[in-house]
Amino acid sequence: MIDLTDSGMIVAEGQSVGILPPGTDDQGRPHEARLYSVASARCGEAGQQHHVAFTIKRVVSVIDGQVYPGVCSNHVCDLRPGDPVRLTGPYGASFLLPEDPQAQFLFICTGTGIAPMRGMIEWWMRSGWATADRLMLVYGARTVRDLAYHDELALAAERGDIGLELALSRDPGKARRYVQDALAERRDRIARHLASPNAYVYLCGLVSMEAGVFDAFAAICAAAGLDWPAIEVAMRAEGRLHMETY
Repeated sequence: MIDLTDSGMIVAEGQSVGILPPGTDDQGRPHEARLYSVASARCGEAGQQHHVAFTIKRVVSVIDGQVYPGVCSNHVCDLRPGDPVRLTGPYGASFLLPEDPQAQFLFICTGTGIAPMRGMIEWWMRSGWATADRLMLVYGARTVRDLAYHDELALAAERGDIGLELALSRDPGKARRYVQDALAERRDRIARHLASPNAYVYLCGLVSMEAGVFDAFAAICAAAGLDWPAIEVAMRAEGRLHMETY
């Protein structure tokens, strides 16, 4: 969490902030900013105004026996309370929630792609509109231990604020399950969602999940007598399909 008090920076869920790590690269040039999605709502982390949260995975690569720590992820993970941080931004004007009390949401994410979803879910729950039949989160990871914010998301689902489907690809003793498998298992709800003119879809995470998700949408729509290519065109044109993959 970073305190933006007196910084003049105002961020909203769905946006990103650039973090400038200290030092220089191997060419002697200052490091460029790395963008991280905001993982808190516009009212601040835990309702604390100006406090913004991020979901950052420490990166350490080993190549031919040589250790290469991620420059910015390790810088942030090693920060101590009170340490200064250089920021740029915020960035992003498309991966945002609509101001529409009739909107219905399908969030699909893997790994650290939960960051913007978590901020949007927090704002959703503060909006007074939160119901599980209007927001469904499909969250993929290797195991439960890899699911950031699992406890708070499970609690939100238990309260009925959101619908939650987990897709674990390395759950011990169980078959591999990916986000497209979770979508297929909830095909009736997904078909109703895609057919609605008030439906929004947000994808965030590894780019490799895109093909599986869209293949699942096509199969689900075909079985329900819906025209997925036409639905996709309409959703893109109307700003109801949002993707941030990497």
